[in-house]
Amino acid sequence: MLLNTTGLTKLLANSKRTTVLSRCYLVFGADQGGILLAQKQIIEAIRFLSHPINDQPKGLDSIDICQLDYGSISGDIDKLYQELFTPNMFGETRIVLVENCSPNPNKEFLEIITKLATNKAKSPAYLILAASEVKKSDKLRQLFENSQESYAIHCYREDDRVLTARIIQYFRDHNITYDIAVPSKIVEYINHDSMILQQELEKISL
Repeated sequence: MLLNTTGLTKLLANSKRTTVLSRCYLVFGADQGGILLAQKQIIEAIRFLSHPINDQPKGLDSIDICQLDYGSISGDIDKLYQELFTPNMFGETRIVLVENCSPNPNKEFLEIITKLATNKAKSPAYLILAASEVKKSDKLRQLFENSQESYAIHCYREDDRVLTARIIQYFRDHNITYDIAVPSKIVEYINHDSMILQQELEKISL
């Protein structure tokens, strides 16, 4: 299924209530900061569901994140298979993050991803694929958009008007007094990068 970043936020909030979370995601788009932000949201939701805060031993993390690059594993699919299907010996929840994915990956890679995205194969790990712009006709996007068990998260660049509205709404929600020129100055500074926008808003709210 296809979602934007707002849809992802709602999905993950609902998942925390229902304790049901998809195990397979494709995060893509022109907003590189938005991709990083979406990955962070998914990982935090997985961490929350893996170990409730009160059940988490102090100083320990319940998450084991394995970061891979598509270019380095496209010729070594066994590496991906091992990370996805080998149980973690310490009992941690594993997240396999594959970055720089090809919109049209090779046959072996696509076969594994297809089985996971359509729930035809069970993995103890969660899978997050990250890519830049992926066209509607590309195989990877078609797979995730057509799946009822997995999600394609489109992190597109929002225009100045939408970003300005987001900033103003944030100021209102946090009771922040601001000069009328501030929102447009922030938009100019962040260069349509959602991660930088989030960081700047958090600084202002301190």
